[in-house]
Amino acid sequence: MAKAKILDIKERTKWVAPDKSVQTLVVTYETAKGYRGTIRDIPEDASEGDIWDQIRRHMKTKEHLLGTEKELE
Repeated sequence: MAKAKILDIKERTKWVAPDKSVQTLVVTYETAKGYRGTIRDIPEDASEGDIWDQIRRHMKTKEHLLGTEKELE
C-alpha cells in the first residue's frame, strides 16, 4: 500500500433530525501516487488510528486501479 498524507481535517455539522445534529469530520488526503480522496462523516471522537484505518480502506481499491489500462467496448 502506498503512503498517504492528510491534507485537511474539517468539522462538519450533520443533521440527523430536524432538531438534532452531530459533529463529524471530513478528512482530505493525498497518496504518494497523486490520488486525492475525501472521507466524510467520520465521528468527531474517532481516534487517530481509526482515521488512518478509514483512509487505508478508502484508498485500497483506488490505488489498485491507478495506472491500469483496460479496453472498453
